[in-house]
Amino acid sequence: MVTGFSTHLFAQSERGEVLGEIVAGATPLMVSGTVEGENGLFLKHFETGSDGRFNITHLLFGNYALKIDATGFTPVVLPFQVRSTLPLRMTVRLDVAPVQESITVSSTANMLDGIQASSAVAIGQDQIAAKLPSQPGRGFLDVIADQPGWIFEANGVLHPRGSEYQTQLVINGVPRTENLSPAFAMPIPANQVDSAQVRTAGIPAEYGRSLGGVIDITTAPGAARGWHGNLAISGGSFATATGDVDVSYGTARQQLAVFAQGYRTDRYLDPPVLENFGNHANAQNSRVDEEITLSQSDTLHLDFSQASLRASVPNEAVQEQAGQRQARDSSQYGGSASWQHTVSPDLLLTAAGSALDTDASLQSNTQSTPIIVNQQRGFRQGWARFDVAGHHGNHNWKVGADSILRHVQERLNYTITDPAYFDPGTQQQLNFQAQHWDSEPAAFLEDNVYFGNWNVAAGLRYDNYSFVVHDDAWSPRVAVSRFFPVAHLTLHASYDRVFQFPAVENLLLASSSALDSVSSFVKRLPVEPSRAHYFEVGFSNTVADKLTITANIFLRDVQNYADDDTLLNTGVSFPITTRSARIHGEEITLSVPDSHHLTAQLSYSNQNGTAAGPITGGLLLGDEGVGELADTSRFPISQDQRNTLRAQVRWTPLPRLWAGAHAQYNSGLPVELDSDTDQDQLRKAYGDQIVDAVNFDRGRVRPSSSIDLSGGIHLLRRGDRDMQMEFHVDNLGNRVNVINFASLFSGTAVGVPRSYQARLSFAF
Repeated sequence: MVTGFSTHLFAQSERGEVLGEIVAGATPLMVSGTVEGENGLFLKHFETGSDGRFNITHLLFGNYALKIDATGFTPVVLPFQVRSTLPLRMTVRLDVAPVQESITVSSTANMLDGIQASSAVAIGQDQIAAKLPSQPGRGFLDVIADQPGWIFEANGVLHPRGSEYQTQLVINGVPRTENLSPAFAMPIPANQVDSAQVRTAGIPAEYGRSLGGVIDITTAPGAARGWHGNLAISGGSFATATGDVDVSYGTARQQLAVFAQGYRTDRYLDPPVLENFGNHANAQNSRVDEEITLSQSDTLHLDFSQASLRASVPNEAVQEQAGQRQARDSSQYGGSASWQHTVSPDLLLTAAGSALDTDASLQSNTQSTPIIVNQQRGFRQGWARFDVAGHHGNHNWKVGADSILRHVQERLNYTITDPAYFDPGTQQQLNFQAQHWDSEPAAFLEDNVYFGNWNVAAGLRYDNYSFVVHDDAWSPRVAVSRFFPVAHLTLHASYDRVFQFPAVENLLLASSSALDSVSSFVKRLPVEPSRAHYFEVGFSNTVADKLTITANIFLRDVQNYADDDTLLNTGVSFPITTRSARIHGEEITLSVPDSHHLTAQLSYSNQNGTAAGPITGGLLLGDEGVGELADTSRFPISQDQRNTLRAQVRWTPLPRLWAGAHAQYNSGLPVELDSDTDQDQLRKAYGDQIVDAVNFDRGRVRPSSSIDLSGGIHLLRRGDRDMQMEFHVDNLGNRVNVINFASLFSGTAVGVPRSYQARLSFAF
């Protein structure tokens, strides 16, 4: 028999927890079990102690089923919902199994979330671990790029629904809004991610600053007792080699995990030519994560991470012939602490803080052409937050405040080696250095009310921005859903008012008067925050308990639309804004979670994004800058990919054997070239195959596509021990897929050719 009890709370934090015990009669039991999320894609394992108690933390809001299949007892499946940061308490009573009785544990594959007020995608660790990346550092990013509405630009830059550098990564509750693409920093390794939730609409008011898309992840260890871990080594094309290790130890009151990863490769970034000149990288990172249950009312979470990267910048043909060598170095140290205190069954207090120290540099040798660039930038950041979540009647509310205080430093010097590539009068040398404090306090209030099959979530946020410019704004948000149980259908609609801050990278450079003499024409415009209205309507429907359909229609209306530009031909980018942008589209996902040993997903996105001039913020240089300042026309945004298709299937014919396929189609991004561009010169620089991949009449890169195959076999499965060998082939057809094609020496990137990877892993 199963009994459960809950306060049925819903405060709009993104995670809750389950405190429970498992007994037979009055006797506690030591057993193991699993918690399975919606569509079978989210999975957590747990074990009880000698007292029969268990604690499952960091569960994303949604529907779950707790499964226990203990020897000698009747299997149990207990559905439950996580709707609050306050603990959900349950008692599971197991009955002795009758002799010779055959029992089938029912599937929980189609637990449609009936009261989710907006679209959100939950991703579990098993789903992340199944992705074997073709390029190191992109495993977790590849999983996000498979979600509808998200696309990759060059070098692993994620763009949610047409937003440029407005992706927010929240790690263990700590917001990260700087550029985390592989070209600039160390993205979080896949083996450190326990779970994630991805949002592009219906964003709770507790999130701010960067809201093109929010990826909320936790790295916390699981709820298993004793020693557990995973060791993996992988290698393949381009002399790529990766080693991963994670080890955890759990008791009834403490979970400790240590993660480490190191890799090297000869194809780290997306090169501008097929020859892949000078594209090496070495990186290592580690994280220590600890969660301590201080009492029945208090939980403390601590983590510390460090990472370093050294990567060479791939050359274009002329640069390689000249002997150019450029290298990027990055290092990062961070730590955070959070404390939760349950005041009563209806009230929860949370306090958290973090510190982050990050540095990045670019060095060029004296053979670099057409310009020698050396740069160093970094920041030291502190963050703090306090919030209170509570429940009263049908209302589940949350109120809180947080603030970021950041000290930013930038240094840049350049020397022009080939003046033919620059406007007459361009300054031949520059030495720039600046530092400044950035302050970003914020406060928010959220409430969620449900009645019957209706759910309404509303919030209000206040942000203050004080860096190069000073601004503030109030941002109301609301989301509504209605569940129709008979039809297994949920309808939802949302509106988000967002206030987004400019990217911090090189903002001091773009705002400095030291650049006033760099070119014959220089115009510096303050980079103001963006203001936008996000609208979305959609539905989720389960058909015949086998197929889940999710569809959304969205519109984004943005003022001061954020983009980026390049300083001369240095490859150093800085933020700019245009007067406005309008982005609209449709997304649909079809999922078959588990049918005859087969899981499959098909997603399609149609997007149309146009921006309107003139340039309203940033640095304008030379003759081109004169035209941009006066141009009021409409033009496609740089992320305006009209059609994106992703399909993936996984077949498990035998318990120890699996095979999978992944296919993608991209209709192509816009190309920004002057009307008098000499195509013959482009062919000399990039080669015929790359130039032929551009449709100059349409002003777009031609469509790209690829088919990837993968498979694996479990060499050993015994208790908690599992040894697995996996194989992966990227771009089976070896197509030349051009991602971006733009101005000379910047903005051109070629996707990975046919390549091979293999991984051997051992879990215990």
